Amino acid sequence: MNIQGLGLESVLPILGKSSRAREALAKFIGEKNAQSALEMVVSGKLSGTQGDQIHDFVSDEIGNEATSVWDGIRRVQDEEYGFGVHEYVGIYFVTAIEYDPVGYFISLADALSYIDSNWDDVEEA
Repeated sequence: MNIQGLGLESVLPILGKSSRAREALAKFIGEKNAQSALEMVVSGKLSGTQGDQIHDFVSDEIGNEATSVWDGIRRVQDEEYGFGVHEYVGIYFVTAIEYDPVGYFISLADALSYIDSNWDDVEEA
């Protein structure tokens, strides 16, 4: 099974259900635009200048405010490579040194399955 990460728009509705994420978005976007911004997030469809602003904010919010929920390591010859899974309001993402981000996952199990299907011998640290 080859698990792939989801794009940001696919996980936006999860953010729309989170009071933490809604409050952060309202604080960023301002009271005047909060309702229309939340509607975009809930629908999972970003458009226009406001959509661009929301995209950038949400990407940063997830990346900066997520907590580490799993750490792993892969040993190749004399080198060690770190892996991590991070979570923000039910959205997970994988970090792996020397690899680009691959998107988001809706469960820890999916994120770990992604690691297992793309790298051999990654052990929990």
